Amino acid sequence: MAFIQNRQNGQNFAENLADPLLLFSEGTWTIASGTGSALINTNEYYAGDGSLRVQNNTPASSITATNSVQSSVVGIDGTYQVSFYVKKDIALEVREGAILIYQNAVLLNTQTFSIGSAVADDDINDEWVRIVSDTPYTLTKGDDITFQFRIDASGTAELTTFLFFDAVMLNLNERRNVMPPSYVSPKQVGLYNIYTGWADYVDGTYTTSSPFTVVDGAAVVDLPNDASGGVTSQTPIDITAFYDGTVITGRNGDGINLTFEFKCRPSGVGANPRLTISIDIGGAVGEIYVRDFFLNKGNGIEHNFLSSFDAYTLGTWEANGGTVKVRATNEDIEIYDIRYVITRTHKAR
Repeated sequence: MAFIQNRQNGQNFAENLADPLLLFSEGTWTIASGTGSALINTNEYYAGDGSLRVQNNTPASSITATNSVQSSVVGIDGTYQVSFYVKKDIALEVREGAILIYQNAVLLNTQTFSIGSAVADDDINDEWVRIVSDTPYTLTKGDDITFQFRIDASGTAELTTFLFFDAVMLNLNERRNVMPPSYVSPKQVGLYNIYTGWADYVDGTYTTSSPFTVVDGAAVVDLPNDASGGVTSQTPIDITAFYDGTVITGRNGDGINLTFEFKCRPSGVGANPRLTISIDIGGAVGEIYVRDFFLNKGNGIEHNFLSSFDAYTLGTWEANGGTVKVRATNEDIEIYDIRYVITRTHKAR
């Protein structure tokens, strides 16, 4: 059973790691079990611009609301506390419910609560009440924590019953309740941002003595990069890899910066040899970010290719990945010392 605090105290100093969707200013919630609705309500809220209004159309049975998009990622190992705010508007009626806490899609705990007693001064009708977990949770860096909200079955004769939920907080237990209130978005842990970052992927196969040859006039081909070298320690916490050795991965709505670097040289005396590079994301979109590079220093002379630009990834890129493509015109072109640097500049909302 969770313990209850009134709305004047009980805020946390520790950074809130909960997904901004759990401020309930936006997003789509559905009913996982039971009969009723789960909607964002912009008229009632504790913080932000809205709350989650869960309505049970069959009060004799429980109802549970869920959201498949939420993702609260733990930044460091430790013990954590969960809290949230709940409000009812039926005078003197007791309302019981629970918040279901999942760790990497496995149920970790069901934190029950009860509000509505006519006795408790801090449990008044039409007041936001803070529900705080009665036990800390041991979590590990990278754990993905998600939540469901339940209204328990009621013995009353009402046709419907509903509660408002808002401002879910996931905080390090060691630092709770030591500073004045503030709801903060879960974008930082300590002094660094866990959702931005970069990675460096270096090919180890093609060298100046053993280059990759793009044949003049042939069909567009994949630019190889075996990613056997580079630095990946600064990848954002929710991304396994920006590049998997074949494609550049994408997430619907992300912003990224792409840097492609390699050395190249024409292997003959053709006039105005040209290398065309692009990213193929497949589907109806195909090749994007197409650019040409002219090798005008002469036959066998090394040229340094460097292209850095901002891009964004949507559903097609997420589904297929982005494959770096090259095409040679007017002469065969040798490529080696291939390197990609990929940086996330924006995390999808």
